[in-house]
Amino acid sequence: MARQNNRATRATRKLSRFGIGTMLAGLVAAVFGSAWALTRQALPSRATVAGICERIWSSRSTRRIAGLAGAIAVICGFCWMMQRNLRGLPRHQIDPGRVELAANPTWAKPELARRIKEDIESEMRAELAALPASDSFDAELLPKVHAALTRCAWVRRVISISRRFPASADAQAELTPVLEIRSPALCVATSEGWVLVDGDAVRLPLMIRVGPNGKAELEDLCAGLMKPLRVVEGVSGAAPAPGKKWESEEIAAAISMEHVLRDCAMDAVLPIARIYLVGVPQHADTSGRVRYAPGGGVVLLPDAQIMPETKLVWGRPPVHAGTLELSVNDKLAEIKRLLKEPELMQGKAIDLTTRRPS
Repeated sequence: MARQNNRATRATRKLSRFGIGTMLAGLVAAVFGSAWALTRQALPSRATVAGICERIWSSRSTRRIAGLAGAIAVICGFCWMMQRNLRGLPRHQIDPGRVELAANPTWAKPELARRIKEDIESEMRAELAALPASDSFDAELLPKVHAALTRCAWVRRVISISRRFPASADAQAELTPVLEIRSPALCVATSEGWVLVDGDAVRLPLMIRVGPNGKAELEDLCAGLMKPLRVVEGVSGAAPAPGKKWESEEIAAAISMEHVLRDCAMDAVLPIARIYLVGVPQHADTSGRVRYAPGGGVVLLPDAQIMPETKLVWGRPPVHAGTLELSVNDKLAEIKRLLKEPELMQGKAIDLTTRRPS
């Protein structure tokens, strides 16, 4: 009797679950049915849709637009297939290590320019040789070549990179970059030797080490330049790696002084052979101020063959100029006044920080 009751109970439970599931399914079906009915009422009938399409297609402008779109699609597909076939041809292959380079150091005389040109192109080809071979249609090739050339210590700026496609079956695809090569602005004397930097305070790869023939090599280098190269002495900081900016207030002071001497064409009236730094700090303090030592600044040393043992105490260079000294223009005017009687300057230390009595 108990078993019969248990069977009846389980059967009742199954029937109740079946009934609940059937009710839920019916409810969902009713919701979807109502939604579909409402959608059909909102949408136009098939006849209406067919009529609208027929009216649109009967318009001449619509047919023209459709024909133009189809023609564009066909042309794009044809171009894609043609480009895919051309990319596999040998004449469209580009080896970055064989890119045509033109590095012309115009600031050097022919013999020195030839040697420097070989060094610059050798360094650039070493950077390009690490890039994989590609083809003339590769969109990522130009940015890669641009980045590789920028890593070269001699390259100041990549002006442009031209992509040339082969004009005939015998021609070869190639890239032609246009570069701006760094030019030396100063020769900085360090404990290891003479280091060249450009006007942006970037160290150049060319260096002359201290040795028995060091000064002779420095003279040969200066003789091979189109313009004389001034030597900076008194720099205490270590030089960075080639291609890196020399982050030093000493170098900033020397470069700002060099810009003034170049802009006013000082070498035409009084050649300045050396720039000597005295009491110039390497870095600014925590508040951003550059604190010079008492009496510190720049000393200009004229060419010893023209005016031996003469010193022009300039004071603070333009980049660190203060209000307690004469302005740059006043200091240049004072030098111009003194040059009217150069014999009075021989062998003297002339202070340009304050106005001298007439």
